[in-house]
Amino acid sequence: MEMTGMKFDLNPDTFTLQNMFAMELHKFQDVIGDITASATKELGIEKGISEVADTWGAMKFTVSKFMKGTQERGFILGAVDEILQILDDNAMNLQSMSASRFVGPFLETVNKWEKSLSHIGEVVEVRIYGLLTKRTVNMAGYWPSSFFGCLWTETKSRSVNS
Repeated sequence: MEMTGMKFDLNPDTFTLQNMFAMELHKFQDVIGDITASATKELGIEKGISEVADTWGAMKFTVSKFMKGTQERGFILGAVDEILQILDDNAMNLQSMSASRFVGPFLETVNKWEKSLSHIGEVVEVRIYGLLTKRTVNMAGYWPSSFFGCLWTETKSRSVNS
């Protein structure tokens, strides 16, 4: 309204095609084009954020008992290859969104998700690579049979929602 100088009565009873043509909006084609392009880009960012939220709302980490012989020694974080791939993909998508000039209304949410995914990545890396380094040193170069497994010192096996 401000950019065209026209007033719109959005009442469905009075907002007709004839009234819209009478406003001569075709004179503001560039302004309207910019507005719709911006709205389309913002919608894309909003959908991207929603996809990230849906993905991580449903994400499950597999946790299994770790047995050494007959003795229960804790828990092992299952394979995380797919989770790490999804994490990287989502982080890249969020980085692209945050670089967009259309991110304005969603910047706080994008930043929150970037930070959350960074924390998830750090925790997974510490659990996997920290333990592998410790095992490698302690076992004189022996690589564990489950390369992507790690001990999880919880009291019961479960799937962990992020």
